[in-house]
Amino acid sequence: MPISSAPPAVAAAVENPRLRMFQFNLCGVKVDGSCPSQGNYGSGTAIPAIVSSAVDFKPDVMTLNELCYPQYLELKKYLTEKGYPMFGRFVTAHGSVSGCDKGSSEVPPEDSENDTDGNPRNNYGNALFSARPLGNVDRHRLTADDQTPGEVRRMVCADTSVPVAGAASRVFKACAAHLIDKDHTKGQAARLAGIVNGYIDSGYPVVVGGDFNLVPESDGLDPLYNHHGGTGRFNEADETDYWHYLVTMCGLVFPDDNCRSGEPSTGPGWLGRKIDYLFVSGAHFTDVDADVTDTSVSDHKPYRGWATLTGGYPGGMPDPDPDPHPGYPHLPVDLPPSVSAGIDVSGAEGGTVRLTGSATDAEGTPAVSWTWRPVNGVDPGTTCAFGSPAALTTTFSCDDDGEFAVTLTADDGKNPPVSDTARVRIANVPPKLDLRGPAPWQVFRAGAEVALDAPFTDPGNDTHTCTVTWDDGSTDTYPAASGKCDKGHVFAKPGMYTMEVTVTDDDGASDKAKVMIVVYDPDAGFVTGAGAVDSPLGQGRFNLNPKYLPHDEGPPPAGGKLSFRVKGAGFQLASTAFDWLVVAPGGKTAVRGTGTVNGKPGFGFVGYATDEPDAFRLVVWDLAASPHPGEDPLFDSVRGKDYDLDLAAPAASDKGSIRVH
Repeated sequence: MPISSAPPAVAAAVENPRLRMFQFNLCGVKVDGSCPSQGNYGSGTAIPAIVSSAVDFKPDVMTLNELCYPQYLELKKYLTEKGYPMFGRFVTAHGSVSGCDKGSSEVPPEDSENDTDGNPRNNYGNALFSARPLGNVDRHRLTADDQTPGEVRRMVCADTSVPVAGAASRVFKACAAHLIDKDHTKGQAARLAGIVNGYIDSGYPVVVGGDFNLVPESDGLDPLYNHHGGTGRFNEADETDYWHYLVTMCGLVFPDDNCRSGEPSTGPGWLGRKIDYLFVSGAHFTDVDADVTDTSVSDHKPYRGWATLTGGYPGGMPDPDPDPHPGYPHLPVDLPPSVSAGIDVSGAEGGTVRLTGSATDAEGTPAVSWTWRPVNGVDPGTTCAFGSPAALTTTFSCDDDGEFAVTLTADDGKNPPVSDTARVRIANVPPKLDLRGPAPWQVFRAGAEVALDAPFTDPGNDTHTCTVTWDDGSTDTYPAASGKCDKGHVFAKPGMYTMEVTVTDDDGASDKAKVMIVVYDPDAGFVTGAGAVDSPLGQGRFNLNPKYLPHDEGPPPAGGKLSFRVKGAGFQLASTAFDWLVVAPGGKTAVRGTGTVNGKPGFGFVGYATDEPDAFRLVVWDLAASPHPGEDPLFDSVRGKDYDLDLAAPAASDKGSIRVH
């Protein structure tokens, strides 16, 4: 049938309505023995489940596959009875399916509104439903003449509309299709794309729903997708969800906001395949999103989508045709509840996320319960809990990271329970290290053990590895024990050592901390020297000769003095006592003590000296402000350098000499 021509263009509408779409292959008859429904009607079958979903979700457009014509008629009746009437059209795919005749014995033999072959009781195919009237109905054959003559794949398309508050309704084209799972599926997808592109060229926004029997990354869908290798003009409702087809690396490698991906719509759990689609023309729709739910009445899963209609034209639709079967009987059944687990959410291990579910039932309030199961990246032993597992709105927490499925089940006490599942992504939280000891600048004698006190916390159910770089050329890596990275170490030689401790969890996240200590040896030697060095205040002259006297055990050395003077700046330091002296291998020395500045007491100092080459540095700070030199000391002859002896970088000295004995 030729493509319908679009109405004349008029001024754009003032608002952009949000469209709600529903796609479902309900497996309405046991053609090949695969449908889980027992019979075609009554509780536990697909028809009441669809009605319950429609009453809850209130779709603007509903596309259905594999339903019998009697089921199509029954569905229309139930929708009206339950308060959400929809306008529908049916197209036959198979005209002689004996399993379709198990419903009511009164099926009208003729129906000019719909497409049926032979005895309508034995027809099954596709249906298009809309919350508003349908017009300009087209039916297109997608299979070639030589392909499966017993099961011809057809697509039904029609004009429909969506209301806009305070303005004319917005008209668009909706289509329902089902591609056969054979070698010719790609050709059918290409023919489908040519038809809907014709609608777009005529000015229509287009929605196409159906079971395409192709996975998203298949090149058979290239004529439809408008990205990632596609040559088409459509976006797909679930393409922002990278959940299932991570093998495409979309969303991980490509810095895009969409993907040829989505949740599985058929098959066992998360190992299934996505083959059900809701395509919307990219030039007319934005903000697409979708959600796959669970069901026990079909081998496919109900698929709900949303998209904002930005294109199209305003205009009215004709009044619907009168019900062609006003006397057709229907069964007054107690429908199962409608349930939604809500949107997918994210959180962090040890914390809580909020779950907001919903459950409705025309006959009363159903009982609800939440359950969870691990899906991906969850370590053994992980535990999760709901704040209130029998409440629609509750909290969910896990003691480790990973991806989890949370399922809300509703039970009305008469029908089989119905469920819906949402995903919760729990992120890993890095451990937090608390390096309590040794203290900064703590002094140890060479050969004595330095005890590392390094507890940490982690809200996750993780294992941890500790690594300590001791700054003497050695590194230790070992498993954490009881939430601690405690370790002992012996420094054989004097020096200033900046130890770095790192704790890493089994997910690769880590925390680290550093501390510098001082190791002295009263038998290591002493230093003498005098000379001049440049400083920020000008050239200063220094004299030093700290030493451990015989029988000194330290840490303070009993002998010697240190002085420093910048004559033109009026700055003069004179030592009054030493705290410790380090004479390290390689001619490096450091001495710390207290002294006076211009005769005023209460100042600390650290002097660094080396020979070969002769070099000196002095750092002075106010002891009332800090027990150790900070980032902005009172005086530093070489500002901005580290306080560790190996990194202190003293300045070259002249007019004298330094000797490390």
